[in-house]
Amino acid sequence: MSYYGELKSKNDIMNIATAHGFAGTKAGKAWQGECPKHPSASGKCLVIWPGIQGFKCYHCGESGDVIDLVILYKGCDHITAVNYLADRVGMPHLSGNTQLSPEEQARIQAEAQEESLVYDMLTEAADWYHRQLRNHQSIVDHLLNHYGFSKEIIDELKIGFAPPGTSHPKITSDLAHHLESIARFNGQLALSGLLSSKDPQGPYFDFFKGRIVFPFWRNGKVVNMIARATAMTPVDRFECYADKGGNLKPDEKGNPEYIKYKKLRVHISRFIGTETFMGLDSIRGAREVVITEGAPDWVSAVDHGFAAISPVTTNFREEDMDKLAQVTARADTIYLINDNEDNAAGQKGALKTGKYLTAQGRKVFLVELPKPEGESKIDLNEYLVDHNADDLRGLMASAKSIPDVLIDGLPEDYVKAQPVMKTELLPLLLGMDDGIREHYLDRIRKKVTTSKAALTADLDEVKRIADAQAKESDQPVIDPALQTAAEAIAKDPALIRKRIDAVNRSGVVGERNVIAMYFAALDSRLLPEDTASPNALAIKNTGHHGSGKSFTMKKCLELSPEEAYHLITSGSAKSLYYLPKGLKHKCLIVAEAFQFQANNAGDSEFVYVVRSLLSEGCVSYQVPQKDEDGKFITVEKRLDGPTSFITTTIIDKLEPQLEDRLFTIHPDESMGQTRSIMTMTARIKEGSFEGIDEQAIDAWKHFHALLKPVEVVIPYAGRISDYLQRGERLPIATRRAFNRVMAIIQTVACAYQFQRSKDSKSRLIAEMCDYWMALQIVREAFKETLGHQGKAAIERINFIRENAPVQYGTLTSQWGVSKSALTGWVRGKLYDNILSWCDEDGVEFIDDAALKKAKHSGKAYLKINDDFQVDDVTGLPTPFELTADPDWNEGGKFYQLFDLALDRRPAIENVTVDDEGAVENTMDDAIEGPVEVFSFDDIGISN
Repeated sequence: MSYYGELKSKNDIMNIATAHGFAGTKAGKAWQGECPKHPSASGKCLVIWPGIQGFKCYHCGESGDVIDLVILYKGCDHITAVNYLADRVGMPHLSGNTQLSPEEQARIQAEAQEESLVYDMLTEAADWYHRQLRNHQSIVDHLLNHYGFSKEIIDELKIGFAPPGTSHPKITSDLAHHLESIARFNGQLALSGLLSSKDPQGPYFDFFKGRIVFPFWRNGKVVNMIARATAMTPVDRFECYADKGGNLKPDEKGNPEYIKYKKLRVHISRFIGTETFMGLDSIRGAREVVITEGAPDWVSAVDHGFAAISPVTTNFREEDMDKLAQVTARADTIYLINDNEDNAAGQKGALKTGKYLTAQGRKVFLVELPKPEGESKIDLNEYLVDHNADDLRGLMASAKSIPDVLIDGLPEDYVKAQPVMKTELLPLLLGMDDGIREHYLDRIRKKVTTSKAALTADLDEVKRIADAQAKESDQPVIDPALQTAAEAIAKDPALIRKRIDAVNRSGVVGERNVIAMYFAALDSRLLPEDTASPNALAIKNTGHHGSGKSFTMKKCLELSPEEAYHLITSGSAKSLYYLPKGLKHKCLIVAEAFQFQANNAGDSEFVYVVRSLLSEGCVSYQVPQKDEDGKFITVEKRLDGPTSFITTTIIDKLEPQLEDRLFTIHPDESMGQTRSIMTMTARIKEGSFEGIDEQAIDAWKHFHALLKPVEVVIPYAGRISDYLQRGERLPIATRRAFNRVMAIIQTVACAYQFQRSKDSKSRLIAEMCDYWMALQIVREAFKETLGHQGKAAIERINFIRENAPVQYGTLTSQWGVSKSALTGWVRGKLYDNILSWCDEDGVEFIDDAALKKAKHSGKAYLKINDDFQVDDVTGLPTPFELTADPDWNEGGKFYQLFDLALDRRPAIENVTVDDEGAVENTMDDAIEGPVEVFSFDDIGISN
């Protein structure tokens, strides 16, 4: 992808418009609002089309792409606008970037200028072709009636018409005459591919004549064109097929055969013909993607509200397959809708595309259009002329998946079917989820009448071949733009904070400490195993049902490569031993910790394996197994670490031995958080929440993939230890808690491994800023591990002590939580002998029967036990207490630079009603400190 293409693909035009104050209203597929250049009576003169990433003001005539929009709003020049957008997405500037050599800067600028020039000429030409429809009503009627296009889609896409001749005998091309009237295009028309000439300086002749012109839009500019022959197309050797002697070739009826579609002249500019996909902008963020065959098919699909792309032919070129996989990576389902014709060319092309995408892990379905009786062919455009979107959705609902299509075509004899299965069908099943794969295997078994064992043997053989081929193949080529973005993250001093910001951008409200702890556990898998003091972290997030524990974790995992973790909901006794890739340098995530509850764990082999893996770094067991001679021998099954661990639960305490190995964290269950979540949910449902873009997610994934296992030394570890030992009370739990603090410091340094120095043994050296960030992440969890009550718990305990005895209803009303949410907290405090049940006079019940009776009659109360005192646990020192450097004191330079803002909840606008009943916008009242707008777009190094 070129510099300009990458820049514009990363900067959505609606996001930029909104950031500059555009407050338009939706009108069909477009947004209408006020132009910043001037007032207008309607306030709707500026129209933005997200589908083509373009805009136009119908008052002053300003138009263009996202770069032109920035120029319009900021009143700046082109380079300033480009650099502004580059800063948003962490790309180098076109000029003045010290990371690029003068030669690289000159090359990028030259390419960018040519690309901009070519696409501006094509965009201007598309507008000119579109205006020619005014003079050719028969073509307009053809578009509206024959193709069934709406006027809106014709205007939005600027579908146009290339006149068959010129307006005057002395003019060789009206289009060229128009383009030459624009100073910037003078002497450059040959680059456009729109014209033919013997001399690059002219005279020019039209390449398209008497043809309907379909533009390819990308990022607000026309990047390619294709032109369809009509009854007005001249009959000559330029518009019809001809032999070497220039004689026109006849069609089946003996008439000269038109070249049905003509493309731009290529090999003139490197930017002509490079974009072969029609409609890429329309599938941005789409979960359902339709792939059509021809240009009119694509227009009809988009016109009827479908997100669609088209190769404008029966199938995609081999060199475009990787790109196809990339642009459909976020789609949940893909529907292939090619022509249904007697020669089956369209279906064959669709099947080829479908098999490729299925092998890439996509869910692909083949839609078969019903041919009208007596017709030999029907395409999607023809179908939608007589049908509506609901009719098409009905066909999509009944469409068969690619494996189902292949299974239907298998011979019913297993021996005859086996070669086809091994080469075409079974390879598609290798990357599927177990359940889906078993479904298809069962279908195959029934179709070809064979045993499950035979089919399993075939699948194993296919897998062995695939694995061998994978080992022989080269490493996958990484998109240079993705590599650059990931490297920018790796060099960013604020990457830990920005990583948390990215998760907030994806829809998680607040929970910044939880996010930080999740990532600490994920990163700690890369620390070396030390059986004396394990480094891999284990995290338990305890909270009420629906408090967002799993949602936050899911969003963190979206930024992590799949090879970094193994996610399960539960496991059988020996299941972990048989993982194909093991758990070394992985994070084991158990989505719900019910197996680890004290009353469930018992003698559980699964719990033992997890516990041992965390403590010892490996676990093994011996099993009898037959050797090649059929004799039983003892074989050791071994599971190696280091392996970190994350689990979520509604239970306050887990099995004691496992509990002792965990850091406990909690989701925000406050009323303010509930309000913020509801507001965020409303924004998502109403479609106003943009979220984090695909490129940003991929950049973070690649950054995490770049991180490698490292050893880390902490020069100031002794000073932290000495500080903690100053207190009179030093619980035994401090041993493990201290090691976990050290591990989090090492984990932070690991994330910064591309910025840290190394000692003589090639070990990373943790800096004081690593400790400051680790301290912010772990401070409360460290105290809780030592038996200290958290800030929220202390507030609750003090309230009960001051108002005792109190009932549940009082507490739920005071704290804004449900009774069920309160139950887990109360149960834990009863277990720790902090709370006790009593009557209204504060007298404890003599036995369980009396307590049960009081609860039933609503006369059970809670009080704090008289002998409970809040422990004064020595907390961790601040960097200032370790160094006495004023820059590390609160408000100091380093203190602020590496502040993770973990107490911050993102600003979310709420609609409230004031005392007089007026509606006003307010910000969530839980925000503390300055409000910062989160933007992952600045993944580059901060200035």
